[in-house]
Amino acid sequence: MRRGLCNLTIILSTGLMLFSACSDSPSSGGGDPYEDSSSGKDVKLSDVIIKDVITDVTDASKDASKDTDGSDVYKDGEIPDGTEPDGEVPDTDYTDGGTDVSKDAVVDQLYVEITPESVTLQANVGQQKFEATVFNSKVTTDVTFEIVGDPGDGSYGTISSSGLYKAPPEQPANPNITVRVRCVEDNSVYADASVFILPAIKVTVSPKTAIVHNNMTQQFSALVENTNDTTVIWEVLGGAQNGTIDNTGFYTAPPDVPNPEEVQIRATSAVDNSKYDTAVVTVALPIEVNILPSSAIINVGKTKQFTALVKNAHQTNAVIWSIEKDPR
Repeated sequence: MRRGLCNLTIILSTGLMLFSACSDSPSSGGGDPYEDSSSGKDVKLSDVIIKDVITDVTDASKDASKDTDGSDVYKDGEIPDGTEPDGEVPDTDYTDGGTDVSKDAVVDQLYVEITPESVTLQANVGQQKFEATVFNSKVTTDVTFEIVGDPGDGSYGTISSSGLYKAPPEQPANPNITVRVRCVEDNSVYADASVFILPAIKVTVSPKTAIVHNNMTQQFSALVENTNDTTVIWEVLGGAQNGTIDNTGFYTAPPDVPNPEEVQIRATSAVDNSKYDTAVVTVALPIEVNILPSSAIINVGKTKQFTALVKNAHQTNAVIWSIEKDPR
């Protein structure tokens, strides 16, 4: 009796597939027969063809597998966990259902940062060095600095090509200044820093004028505004021949009247030496008062006119008359 042609496919739990074909003639000689328990057909082990399930499937559109009773069961169109078509293990975990975004998939955007982002400076003396960092540049990391809305007269301050900003001499009407850094690679890419300008230091000396006779003294004071450091440096212009002054503003006139007799005293801010104020001192000889006549005999009931001669007075020649008992 001839046996019909048959095919047998076995899926092993190891992921291998066995293919065999039954001969159309009774099994005979060569190899150990294997008996199919369901059909009673003999299959030679030598006729079994073993192939890798993954590498045998060359057409992705074909059904790569069917449901089986094995432990590694997978559905049509699915790939077992930890396995890719080329047999490699993927390095991305897809269990969270998200999309893998690798570094190659990220579009790097050109941008620039400026530090510090804000600063407060004193007019005339304040300065700040700004630093710029360019990220994701393809061409150059060079930058340019500018002052937004700068009228060009220095009233907003100045900034160098290296980012050194210097405050204006006086506080502008709008004390909020913006310093901007731009990328040379693309000047539409920029970053801003804010600068607040405090009022300039102000020094006021009092009294503004004084008459000091030779070898006499006068106390001066200085009011310093817009700074926590109110220290001033006192000096007498023209040197010691015009007198001396200590660090408290205490002035001493010279023994001889200088020529000219008017001298200047200056108080300068220790924080900003361009900010100062002055007072004018007139150094004068001692005032002399002479009475004419220097002596007189007056009868009882009679009168006598006396005259006072005042020398070296600068404000007035007025005198105050009084009668005192002769000390003799």
